[in-house]
Amino acid sequence: MKNEFLDTSKEDNIKKKEERRRERELNDIRAIVAEPEGRRLFWRILQHAGIYTINDLGNSTAFRIEGRRAEGLFWLSELMAADRKAFARIQDENYSASVSEKKQLEKEQDNG
Repeated sequence: MKNEFLDTSKEDNIKKKEERRRERELNDIRAIVAEPEGRRLFWRILQHAGIYTINDLGNSTAFRIEGRRAEGLFWLSELMAADRKAFARIQDENYSASVSEKKQLEKEQDNG
């Protein structure tokens, strides 16, 4: 007779399934940030979420903003779990693109 208290195979299977699901999620993020387009998209998501802003929670607008920020922080933590170096790469690329755009705009203004 099988002792149900000692049988952990069901729990082990559930745990293994959860681990496979989690690894698949992280692999999805790795695939997204492997391409420049994916890194730009990820940056836009984090920027829109306002992850670096802190709001006074004295009004309903601030609560909505904090909710969006919490979502952004979730995605940042997912990115860091998937690829710790990707966030630095995303920041560097965004900064470089901003500098290039600024130089191009200045050049156009000088010529125009």
